[in-house]
Amino acid sequence: MRQITEDPAVLPILAGKALEICHFDPITLEDKGAKTCGKACYECLLDYGNQPDHKDLNRHSIRDLLAELSKSECRPAGGTGSRAERMAALLKRCDSKLEQRWLNLVDNLKLNPPSDAQYLIESCSTKPDFFYSEYSAAIYIDGPPHDEPDQIRSDEAITQRLMEMGYAVIRFHHNANWNEIFNRHPDIFGKSRA
Repeated sequence: MRQITEDPAVLPILAGKALEICHFDPITLEDKGAKTCGKACYECLLDYGNQPDHKDLNRHSIRDLLAELSKSECRPAGGTGSRAERMAALLKRCDSKLEQRWLNLVDNLKLNPPSDAQYLIESCSTKPDFFYSEYSAAIYIDGPPHDEPDQIRSDEAITQRLMEMGYAVIRFHHNANWNEIFNRHPDIFGKSRA
């Protein structure tokens, strides 16, 4: 797993190998198993351990995704390279000084950085200030405009939609003790190493 995150060439190689295992030519996508393998066989997807799922397995349904992955370019969402380079890339995407202050605190406390900034979640019609993709966690940095009654109602509706879709939602109000909020969510932010 570490290789997949650290070496951008690994995921495309794995996807190409998966195409071969599923009887597809990784370059042309030609079905080399058309005569010997229908939806799946014991040489590609079937094994004794997944017998209850055999009826659902279909190598054709994953072909296009694997083809895309085999041609993909992999890089961390927050930027490539060192932590400093990733944090700099995230800082550039901040929409406010308050968001920059939050991100600098994450860095100073040596907490886990977000995977993205200003990440659009189309299904919920919202763009959290920061997003932790591994945890499906939407982070909002709420400044003074979020103290207005209409905005409070809007924020509550957004939070409800996200939670109904399985996202974790964490709001950092401008007057809150942010360290306490970080400490309540060590599974997402990690523990301070500062």
